[in-house]
Amino acid sequence: MTKNLCAFVVLFCLLTSGCGSIGKSTAWNDDAAAGMDSASEYVVVDQGEPADQELLGTWVSQTDTGSGFSVTFSAGGTMKMSTRFEEHLGTYQADFSKTPIHLDMDLGQNDRVKTILKLVGDERLIIANNNPGEPRPQSFSSKAIEFTRSIESASSQSAADMDSASEYVVVDQGEPAFIVFTGIPKGIDPKQLEEIQRKVADRETLTMVPWPQFVEQLDEYARLVILRKDYPHIRTMEGIACLVASKQGAGAPWGLTWNGGIALTFNDYQHARRTYESYKAAPASYQPIRDPRRDPVHPNGHLPFGGCY
Repeated sequence: MTKNLCAFVVLFCLLTSGCGSIGKSTAWNDDAAAGMDSASEYVVVDQGEPADQELLGTWVSQTDTGSGFSVTFSAGGTMKMSTRFEEHLGTYQADFSKTPIHLDMDLGQNDRVKTILKLVGDERLIIANNNPGEPRPQSFSSKAIEFTRSIESASSQSAADMDSASEYVVVDQGEPAFIVFTGIPKGIDPKQLEEIQRKVADRETLTMVPWPQFVEQLDEYARLVILRKDYPHIRTMEGIACLVASKQGAGAPWGLTWNGGIALTFNDYQHARRTYESYKAAPASYQPIRDPRRDPVHPNGHLPFGGCY
């Protein structure tokens, strides 16, 4: 190969990245080759990509497709875990020197998980399921979660694209602590629909809107009632729309509370009233409930009812 052709090949690699990842250049000083009369002063070394580069990107769960569960690994050790209506940010460390590969994830609030992962080709990822605080598993069980690589992040189904079981939505804005949405199912008897329309017309705080109009006004409803967001990682309004649209949830009174929660039962609404009054009286001293199991209006306590998890 002539000097000119050698120079062309190196230049082509540098300009087009067609020869893999280009590492640093090193001087020609190897002892074994010291006696050679080299036409090259420097040599371009291809060191390949770091092992964890294979993990970067968004992976969509194939184990539980209905939840829209995905995980995104980014450069710098940051990550994001998402479901249809919820999102958590955190950090991760992957040790590719171990077999199987070790994966440590920290999503805050003591949610530190030690697990293992396996990459199958370029498009499949398997992560062993494990709970925070438990020892790292040594192998992959039947509960392992399988993902496929996605070019774009998996996003929740927008309210506009939902196949709604409700044709209309009755909106009750009678109290400052919450707004109540009740879906009117498709195919309702015309006489029943007329009776509902009459009752709505008799009360100033009630309106009845077609489903498309309800979807268009979701953000406006949120602005009207939400004073603070106690659940910033949850897309509550999309969750409310999903509940109203679902066959299980149509006809039930779903409330959007002043702090971004969801109410359904009498106790839920009473809790929303009490906490609203407490917050209005002394905003600086208000303390949200941190334990979801003790919080009656935590969205995650209601979203599964309509399959909206």
